[in-house]
Amino acid sequence: MWRIEENENNEKFTEIIERVKKQPNNFVLKKTEYALWDAWIKRDVKKIYFGQAILETLEKFGADKRWAYILMEKLLPMSVKNHIVWAKDKEGSRRGDFFEEVTPELGIYGTLFGNISNGEVLYNIKEKKREKE
Repeated sequence: MWRIEENENNEKFTEIIERVKKQPNNFVLKKTEYALWDAWIKRDVKKIYFGQAILETLEKFGADKRWAYILMEKLLPMSVKNHIVWAKDKEGSRRGDFFEEVTPELGIYGTLFGNISNGEVLYNIKEKKREKE
């Protein structure tokens, strides 16, 4: 994560911007609290920028606004093949079990199951279908 203001305390500014220009899909640009307040006043609802939009956004505002944004390298989570127990198709009807490339998301949606009598422990994690880039 980097601040993208250009000043004497940020020697890596040029290097960071060059990396973004070469591979913009590897980064995410986020507004900080100040920028969110400023955007709310201007009715600009976009808070996060990806890919080419990062470069366009950086060109739109000057150095005086850059301090209100942070640039982060995008996390690329691993994906695994797993069974999705049920899902709905576009018409809303249920489909059966299918084997799909998914990204596990361990967080507050995870569930731990246990059996006291035999000590067996299972867990369930929220997963979502892997996005193709």
